[in-house]
Amino acid sequence: MSFRLRLSLLFVATLVAVQIFTALLVYAVARRALIAEGERQLTAGAAAVARQLDDISNRVADNVQVLSLDYALRSAIAQRDQSTVLSALRNHGRRIGADRMLLIGLLLQFVLQKYRSGLLPERSPGIAFDKDKDQTNG
Repeated sequence: MSFRLRLSLLFVATLVAVQIFTALLVYAVARRALIAEGERQLTAGAAAVARQLDDISNRVADNVQVLSLDYALRSAIAQRDQSTVLSALRNHGRRIGADRMLLIGLLLQFVLQKYRSGLLPERSPGIAFDKDKDQTNG
């Protein structure tokens, strides 16, 4: 093998090695930059979602407080007047734009569950409309 051929092979091999090294270096830098940008975007998105959830939680708490301070509703619940309770829940639900209103008893059983489409049937499983009825009607 001649000296020129060996020298040419050395230059080509060196050039290929430098190109591979450069490609790997660019890949690693680009990968790190993309991962850092993705983490930054995820952190910003998570913070935005947390703020939205806090806002929704505060609005729900305010609406529940208004509902719990309603004397007519509290009186109707104490007297077990289902039509008045349903009417009050319907009015409050309409005012706050709720799709579902739940009245939950002290033992965390569903006393009354109201949807926009109307009241659930009385024989719905898992819902007790009256304290004297069993908790699972199905």
